[in-house]
Amino acid sequence: MRQESVNQPNEQNVSNSDLLRALRLEQSSKTAASLAATHDETPVFDHLAESATRHIATLTELLERAGIDVPEHEPSDPVWQSTNAALEDAFRTEEEKADVYDRLVTASERTENHHLFFKLWQATARRHLPAIAHQLEQASPIDSTTPRPS
Repeated sequence: MRQESVNQPNEQNVSNSDLLRALRLEQSSKTAASLAATHDETPVFDHLAESATRHIATLTELLERAGIDVPEHEPSDPVWQSTNAALEDAFRTEEEKADVYDRLVTASERTENHHLFFKLWQATARRHLPAIAHQLEQASPIDSTTPRPS
């Protein structure tokens, strides 16, 4: 009889490239949100940076347990013309993360990591995306980084 339960992310259907993609997206999200938070008082950026820090730790531990090399993060310095642009960029990144986590949830059925991937997907799809969308809806056409007429 074949054993259906897998404990390591590199076995059966869970893709190492999806795990590494999720890690890179979380790292980029943390860098961007941290930078945006230093220039803007929009609380969603602080929350995204804190959440990304936790997700990075979780994914790093999972990759290390599986014996997969964790690449060093090479942060970029994103530049936005406005708070809205930063929010829109964050929204696109969260959408991409939700897609990756959705694939990991599907691929990890009947494994010990299924619940972990589901929690990561849930945080991204059900908390982060709605929070950013709400912030975008609340934003005025002239935001804090746009020069105001005197």
